[in-house]
Amino acid sequence: MCSSNCKVTLTGETCDRQGQCIQGCKRGFYGQLCTDACPANCKNDGKSSDICDRRYGRCSAGCSPGWFGWKCNSPCYMNCAPVPEGKTPVIDCSKSSNCLFGCLAGWKGDTCGK
Repeated sequence: MCSSNCKVTLTGETCDRQGQCIQGCKRGFYGQLCTDACPANCKNDGKSSDICDRRYGRCSAGCSPGWFGWKCNSPCYMNCAPVPEGKTPVIDCSKSSNCLFGCLAGWKGDTCGK
């Protein structure tokens, strides 16, 4: 059975006899049958053609603020300093979980765990 999350080809087809999407998934879905939704914490910058990798679900444009990891399913450490003034006041970290704007007072280290 063909998933409704498959892209449509120029000839109007969406999937092959095994149910695999011929042209890949619609934006926001991944997997062979395009039945898996991209992780909720993927950044949706509107510039990337896909929110997540069509095969494995890795976030294409990185994570929403406050999250890290390939699928953006790990929260940043609570001892990270918030984003500097003039920007949205959220805690942000890199893909490796390092605090991007340093640590709160009394904490140190890349992940502010010391």
